[in-house]
Amino acid sequence: MKQVSLLLLASAFILASCEKEKVVSEDKLPTTSNTYITTHFPDQKIVQVVKDIDNLTTTFEVYLDNGVKLEFSKSGEILEINGNDKLPDSVIPTPILEYVTTHYPD
Repeated sequence: MKQVSLLLLASAFILASCEKEKVVSEDKLPTTSNTYITTHFPDQKIVQVVKDIDNLTTTFEVYLDNGVKLEFSKSGEILEINGNDKLPDSVIPTPILEYVTTHYPD
């Protein structure tokens, strides 16, 4: 009986840690994520929001119509930005922006 219980418990943990992705509506995003997008990408529209549950960690991947992909934590904190075009200066940390502006003005 103990072996069966251990096997069931192990199976439950394995299934719980499986990666799950699901397309959700943008109203499922945390408020801070929506605020970040409207502040830094005001002219862009959200194309798709993917809720990603991986190893009990929830993130949101947001795809904008200009090809930028934003990744947010469950609480709405920005984790990652990917894009092929120039990003707005407002999303670049100040020390990095100052360094690049000083050393590479063009």
